[in-house]
Amino acid sequence: MQTNILDWLEATAARCPDAPAVGDVQQDYTWAQLAELARRSGSALAARTAPRCPAAFYLEKSAPAFAAMLGTVYAGC
Repeated sequence: MQTNILDWLEATAARCPDAPAVGDVQQDYTWAQLAELARRSGSALAARTAPRCPAAFYLEKSAPAFAAMLGTVYAGC
């Protein structure tokens, strides 16, 4: 049973890793790439913040920004 967005991301990345997931005018990511970038950004954020600490973003709409936002969930923010 999927309980949060990370369950959905991991399941989709496992089921169809090479399918397009998200893109913008400069960058496209497959599901596997999106999951990897989200995990990496989550690890970097977790090393700098406490769990359950809110994270604010002031970014242009983009594929990397979306990966970073998923990373906050990995970080527990």
